[in-house]
Amino acid sequence: MNLATITSIIWDPDTDAIVVRGNHRGHTLPSLSVFDASFGASLSGAIRDALGLTTFLLENLDQAVYVVVCRGPHQLTGPDYKWVPTTDSGLSAADEFWVLRWLGRRECPLRPWFELEWMDRVLTYIDAVQAEFGMARIGHVSQIKHWALSSVIRIETTKGAVFFKAASSGAAIDPILLGRLAARWPKSVPTLLAHSPQNNWWITEDHCAREGPALTFEERLACIELLAHMQIDTATDSSILSGLPIKRCSLDQFAGSIPSLLERQDRWNTAPADHEHWWPLDDEQRNTWCSLGPTLIEHVHALADRTAALGIPLTLIHGDVHLGNMAARDGVPILHDWANGMVAHPFFDLAMMFKSVDDDVAQKCLTSYLGPWHQAGWDLNDLWMLWHVAKPVSALFEVDRALQLCDALGEAHQFSMISVLYGWSRRLLGSVLDGSPTSYAWSTSGIAAKR
Repeated sequence: MNLATITSIIWDPDTDAIVVRGNHRGHTLPSLSVFDASFGASLSGAIRDALGLTTFLLENLDQAVYVVVCRGPHQLTGPDYKWVPTTDSGLSAADEFWVLRWLGRRECPLRPWFELEWMDRVLTYIDAVQAEFGMARIGHVSQIKHWALSSVIRIETTKGAVFFKAASSGAAIDPILLGRLAARWPKSVPTLLAHSPQNNWWITEDHCAREGPALTFEERLACIELLAHMQIDTATDSSILSGLPIKRCSLDQFAGSIPSLLERQDRWNTAPADHEHWWPLDDEQRNTWCSLGPTLIEHVHALADRTAALGIPLTLIHGDVHLGNMAARDGVPILHDWANGMVAHPFFDLAMMFKSVDDDVAQKCLTSYLGPWHQAGWDLNDLWMLWHVAKPVSALFEVDRALQLCDALGEAHQFSMISVLYGWSRRLLGSVLDGSPTSYAWSTSGIAAKR
């Protein structure tokens, strides 16, 4: 795991002051090295170690710029640090840019979990839920993920850890699905303890002993097999999803959405010089992309025809199958974070699964995934061929999903997803133009590799 640098606006709301570091060139915002910069999970610990402050995350202003709130004593232990008035900080122009951006929307936070009082309300709710289960909060409260789509908190209790999650309305299916899936696979999804639909909050038990990079390759393959079994069972037993307000995406609907997707010039005409860290499409990629409409529609129709001929049903997809959403406990595979769950083509889940692996690993993962389908009666050669037909369409599905998330995040927070949008656009171009018909993973050469 590599070190990354996060710049912090450390705010004391009682005095409306922020922490700066002084040197012979003036004041700068604290920049701290952390492990795993994503979603600010390591930042509060780094601030505690370097400055002696207890803080919680308030808002991310960019991928590596966070606002944090000081809780409790604000004596600084780090050298050269001091508190200065927020509106008279003496910062460099580059750092002042971020402070002014935050001040411009501080009074009207874009998400409830960006509000100063939100954490206190959440802890009151958590304590009330824990009391019902005979638990009490102890130890440190850890913010695992904090960004414009959700906030995830891990809480130590007298009966073990629990997780709290708050999310946008688009993730409302997650706790509902957990309850339904737990009836069939009680050990393979997190146990739901409480759900507050009006706030879109929910609490689950600690779902794993190990997850993510700590999993062995065999455990990862077991998670992939679990997904296939869930999809097959859900397709054959309508009671699992019966009555749920779950999104559905037929292939015909998907084909019909392609023209409007390609017309989004606000996304495809972004100039690289304007947003270098976003890596938008260059002229060749953009021109090719915008001309692909008929080809992409043809791919979707080909997938629909092949899928219908094989009798593969649309079924539950996880929507975000990657290592961070896999876990294992006592030899049992676990899949969590079902916020993107919907009914669609099952092979769409393979796109994200193969995002960052080479062809050899992708082939082994596909072997594990297709095994349960073969056991359920489908011909293995037909299934392998179906992935090659589904591959570009699955990338298109990820493009569409990333585009929707960018729109949901808005201009202020689209930085969290827009590089993902362009990344999937390149993978799609590579699979259509440069992809080998026998390749399982995504192309890393040709037009897909250009930035």
